[in-house]
Amino acid sequence: MSFLKTFLVFGFLTAYAKSQSSGQAGSFNATPEIGEKFGCGSKCQTLINIANTADLAITGTAFDFGFYETAANFSFSRPGDLLKLEPMNTSSLDIDYGTSVYRFQYTTRDQDGSSVPSTGFIAFPFSIPKSGKFRPVVYGHSSVGVSRSCAPSNGPGLFESAVWGPLVARGYAIIATDYAGIGNNYTTHKFSNYATHSEDMYYSMVAARAAFPRLFTKEWASAGVFQGGGGVWKLSEHPLVQHPRSGYLGGIAVSPSPRLYDYALFSLDTIYTKPDYMDFGATGEIPFAALAVKRMFPEYDYHFLGNTLKRRMGLVDELQLCTNAVLALVLDLPIEELLSVDGLKNDTFFQQYQRLGGAANGAKAATPLWVSTGEDDSFLRPYSVLEPAAKTCSYGNKLDVRVYPGMDHEPTIYASMEDWIPWIEDRFDGIRRPGCCTNITKTPFNLATAKKSNVWADYLDIAASIPSD
Repeated sequence: MSFLKTFLVFGFLTAYAKSQSSGQAGSFNATPEIGEKFGCGSKCQTLINIANTADLAITGTAFDFGFYETAANFSFSRPGDLLKLEPMNTSSLDIDYGTSVYRFQYTTRDQDGSSVPSTGFIAFPFSIPKSGKFRPVVYGHSSVGVSRSCAPSNGPGLFESAVWGPLVARGYAIIATDYAGIGNNYTTHKFSNYATHSEDMYYSMVAARAAFPRLFTKEWASAGVFQGGGGVWKLSEHPLVQHPRSGYLGGIAVSPSPRLYDYALFSLDTIYTKPDYMDFGATGEIPFAALAVKRMFPEYDYHFLGNTLKRRMGLVDELQLCTNAVLALVLDLPIEELLSVDGLKNDTFFQQYQRLGGAANGAKAATPLWVSTGEDDSFLRPYSVLEPAAKTCSYGNKLDVRVYPGMDHEPTIYASMEDWIPWIEDRFDGIRRPGCCTNITKTPFNLATAKKSNVWADYLDIAASIPSD
């Protein structure tokens, strides 16, 4: 969940009953008829429609159906093949001056190993390096949604440019996948299936080399935020990057949750069964966790959800919702309508999802991984990082953990940037990191005056301002 506060406030202050653009592919507004069908009353409908305004500000109202249509040459392609490439009109993009961007479609692998299309973008700095080759970093975005219309490469700001933009400013080229199923809808998006995300990341690098031969160094790295951080963690375990000839140097995983079922059980004990459960962004994660399992196992019946939220999950496909609107599904519900305690404890599908799509499941990694967590992260509590990190270290993998006191979900990205950008630079420069694993809690200069943010509180404020049914 990234960079939503400004858009939420904007959405609240403007007309949430925004007219639907003829070029729109998703984030459609809820009507009373649709709401009645899916157990979503007037307050629920209002929250979705406000959230849709925020989502459309991120993903755009004019979806480029032609570009995201499956390429004619896909049928005979193999993973890593380049299918489409076109320059983007940067004058209309909210990105840093001097940046050049190309949109591309390429072939990757789905969870069953079959070939599927994916899309994304490649961003270049203004100047060519002295060596003539750019250092490439594959980027995995955070949760933007599960529908085709949520594609970062279609958005006016290419989603998290405030995260990957500083890398471009340091001279790196960014290869940013949308993930299969977002943008192009040949397959469904396997949300937080880190195995498929790692495939999308790996083959985006292969396709980028095909798009721009001899323009990248052999060495490459990765960086990801939240959902993308889980993909980076899994990429570190990918068989194709375990040999030095792959050129892979390591990755950055900002506030990931590589073992979602374990984290759900932790949240059950520490958040969901407490009176203040709605004060935590982790409660907003409940429908996303359910979608992760559903997209891996289509027959899954949302076993761990409460009855009302289970009905509302149909709105995700009906209205082609993106992140803000999915979060809005929980804001007016008591915990018993959100979650089944027994269902969660005994959810064999969820357990199997973690075994197949999670990371830190026992695999070895030849390259180092840098991970962070914010001590005050209300979406992904530090447990979501620290417990998998301990497991990963016990396997003999190289891991650098950094903990940021007083930082919530999004602020951790920026508080940690002064650490993880130099970490990437050190990998490209061949500087050896010490030891097997490190775990350091950072010392703030002045936590009392450091800028902070609680994004989830903004959702709650908006929900509180809307009359109940």
